[in-house]
Amino acid sequence: HQSPMQYVQTQRMDRARAYLKNPYLSVKQVATRCGYPDANLFVRTFKRHHNLPPGKWRLKHVFELLALVRLIIFHKADKEEV
Repeated sequence: HQSPMQYVQTQRMDRARAYLKNPYLSVKQVATRCGYPDANLFVRTFKRHHNLPPGKWRLKHVFELLALVRLIIFHKADKEEV
């Protein structure tokens, strides 16, 4: 069971992950949208929750997403050639 503050932090981190998938938002913008007026506090909190700072988390997940998209495109192209 989570305390109210833990619940709020969990919700903020869920929202942060969604925002970080948008490469057009800076980490500071993500922090502000998630209710952190101080980007440094956001970075520390995110790192404590995810073992990676938000910038590195973004890179890791964007590359994973690109790899998935590439697989889908190549799979579709292979089907069309048949």
